[in-house]
Amino acid sequence: MHTTLGAALTIAAALAIADSDAGQPVDQVELVCDGEVNEFPDITTLTGVYLELLPARVRVVGAAWFEGPYSVVRRTEQVVSFGDDFRYGYVNRFDGSLTMMEYRESSKVGPQGGIRRIYTARCRRAVQLF
Repeated sequence: MHTTLGAALTIAAALAIADSDAGQPVDQVELVCDGEVNEFPDITTLTGVYLELLPARVRVVGAAWFEGPYSVVRRTEQVVSFGDDFRYGYVNRFDGSLTMMEYRESSKVGPQGGIRRIYTARCRRAVQLF
C-alpha cells in the first residue's frame, strides 16, 4: 500500500507542477503506463506506454491504436482529459489511472458512438535510465 500511495502522490505532484510553477506551466510531465486493451471480447496486455503531458496537448507513444498527439479537452484538479474525433482519454492526477477509448469510425465521439476498444492502465512518472 505504501508503494501505491507513494506512486499516486508522485503523479499528483508531477501533474500539479505542470499546472503551476509560479503561475506558469512547466514544459512537460512524462508518464509510463501499464495495462490492458479490451477489444470485446479479446483482452491484451499493453505495457510501457509513454504519455507526455503538455499544457495544451498530450502525446501517446507505444500504443498502436492510440498513438498520436491529442488536444487537451479539459483540465481539472482531478483529471486531464484529451482526445480527437474518434479517441478520448483521461488520466487521474491522484491515482495515476489512465483510460483511453477508441470509437468506431462511423460513429461520433460520445455516448451515442460504438466503442471499438478501451485501454485501462496505471501510470507512474517516467524515469530516465541513462
